[in-house]
Amino acid sequence: DMSILTRTITVSPWQVALESYRGRPTVVLDAGRHKRPRRAQHEYVDMRRQSGVLAVQEIPTADALTVKVSVAHTWHVGDAVAFAERSAEPWAEVYLAIQVALRDALTGLTAEQVVALPRIELGSRVRAAVAGVATDVGIIVDEVVVKDVVLPAEIRSAAAEVAVGRHPPHLGAHVDGRAVEALHHEPAVA
Repeated sequence: DMSILTRTITVSPWQVALESYRGRPTVVLDAGRHKRPRRAQHEYVDMRRQSGVLAVQEIPTADALTVKVSVAHTWHVGDAVAFAERSAEPWAEVYLAIQVALRDALTGLTAEQVVALPRIELGSRVRAAVAGVATDVGIIVDEVVVKDVVLPAEIRSAAAEVAVGRHPPHLGAHVDGRAVEALHHEPAVA
């Protein structure tokens, strides 16, 4: 990096530079060219929006089934100093908070209730639940999107059989009839 040999640094429009110098509080340098104090250290923080996907979460339901939920998210750094100084892995803390908030939002619900819950509402609940953790480490979670809620294979195949009018004799032995019945009914349209 040639800026080490020069007396200036250049900060790009999508980032800030954090300047630390002889134990003084960190200074945030916005986009542009800045004088470089001798022995100052600089750390660059990308301020652009970023997105990602959580690993598929397997969440137990109140009726002893397991649903698989996939979640995408967008976020950006809101406080560069907190992002750089409060946690060695700020995004890891938010990632964990999203996982826990998702589980908390679905705890106590049956598979039927999970499937019926509007995904937009669920994403908003999770986003609101992680806001405090995210802010503490300098992150703003812009959006949490619940992409898919997948029922166990035996429920999906039973629902498909119900949909085409086949009712195998073993259905009651392996599948909670209420969950299959719920999948068969269409929600009312107002």
